[in-house]
Amino acid sequence: MSRTDAALIYLQLGYRHILPLGFDHILFVLSLFLLSPRLKPVLWQATAFTIAHSVTLGLAMYHVIDPPAKIIEPLIALSIMYVALENIFSPRLKASRIGVVFLFGLVHGLGFAGALGQLGLPQNAYLLSLVMFNVGVEMGSSR
Repeated sequence: MSRTDAALIYLQLGYRHILPLGFDHILFVLSLFLLSPRLKPVLWQATAFTIAHSVTLGLAMYHVIDPPAKIIEPLIALSIMYVALENIFSPRLKASRIGVVFLFGLVHGLGFAGALGQLGLPQNAYLLSLVMFNVGVEMGSSR
């Protein structure tokens, strides 16, 4: 497989991991918007989440960390529940929300790594495929 083919394939796989398969990710991103739909807070939260999940996705795919899916998947569900409950019970967006979103982004990145690990990455385009998968995830999230 050529590097261009790998880039396109992993871009599509990342996108499809979110739409239509990533219902949990869509719920989380939607929850970020619901407490304060103003553009600036949403962009700060989305940026924190993106940076965090990119870091753990990369670390996991390069086998620096290897957390078990039986721990990560429930943590992802808890992150969605936490943000949803914060939306219900918090009267306003707090500055600490960025840190919380970053922390949960780290967890979600490990979930993405689990999905990507099952697919594998081509050795001749490992980093490119990893980056393109992440770009696909971001494209799916922003729809």
